[in-house]
Amino acid sequence: MPAKNLNTLRIPDSALTGIQDLLDSLKDTLQQHMPPLSDHERSEMTEMDADTIAFIRKAMDHAGNNPHMLPDYLKLADLQDDLRAVETLNALLRQLIALARNLDDAMTMTGSEAYHGALMVYNNARKGAMNNKPGATLILEDLSRHFPLSTRPKSLRQRHE
Repeated sequence: MPAKNLNTLRIPDSALTGIQDLLDSLKDTLQQHMPPLSDHERSEMTEMDADTIAFIRKAMDHAGNNPHMLPDYLKLADLQDDLRAVETLNALLRQLIALARNLDDAMTMTGSEAYHGALMVYNNARKGAMNNKPGATLILEDLSRHFPLSTRPKSLRQRHE
């Protein structure tokens, strides 16, 4: 009896084309407004998380209520502009992270089922090779390359040692 495929995900080609067009448009639109950072530049900067953003907000509030605490070389308006940008980008980022998580979940679900199906083919080839079924050894050797030597059948390990 064939195994039931519980997690088939089928997105119509027209929907995939539309999704890709939207992703391309989003990428093009956002990139117009964001400077690229090198890995080195990125490593030199403070990471933004909820605590960091809260600290910025609190410091800005204190600076607004106590202008004498604001250094001469820092303008409150510039700090406010930066905070607005951080909050805007953070809202966009949270939506994109949620979307990426959903995509990752769908890929994990469908990929896991595909992997288990592939393991069935591999195990069938192992049994076939032990019973001298035509072509089984070639299939087993090909698929075994995807596993560490220690998990390969003993007969295949000896060929590679």
